[in-house]
Amino acid sequence: MRLQEIRPDQFHYLQGTSYGELSEESQKRLLMESQAKEHQGRYFCLLLIWEEEEVVGAINLFGHDEKEISIGPEIKPNFRGRGFAAQAMELALDFVAGMGFTRAASEIREDNEASLALHKKLGFRVTREYVNKRGRDVVWMEREIQPLVE
Repeated sequence: MRLQEIRPDQFHYLQGTSYGELSEESQKRLLMESQAKEHQGRYFCLLLIWEEEEVVGAINLFGHDEKEISIGPEIKPNFRGRGFAAQAMELALDFVAGMGFTRAASEIREDNEASLALHKKLGFRVTREYVNKRGRDVVWMEREIQPLVE
């Protein structure tokens, strides 16, 4: 498996994910933000998840501050249940550790059992429960990121 920063000519690979449902204007804006490494004044990057020669999903990286980052995987439905999200998260955690991030965090809907299980498997712990801006019950999960040993 490998992660690769999305290029403008590759957005079609995101069909089958929520990104593929975006309007053309929103897709262009997302690509520009990913290439600029910035969204709303914070670090942002969208990566394709490749398994051999096929894109199985995408993962976004969104910095909250200089040390904390969210890592959000989305696997295409026909590739779910094969461990791709866990592998991609582990690669992304190594990638952001190399950038100096020391904590990963994610907002996860309480009804998203697969994501909750994935994050627990990877060492995330629930630190808060609340209702988000969309009125959904969510949890905030965090874990420390260990720096890469060279």
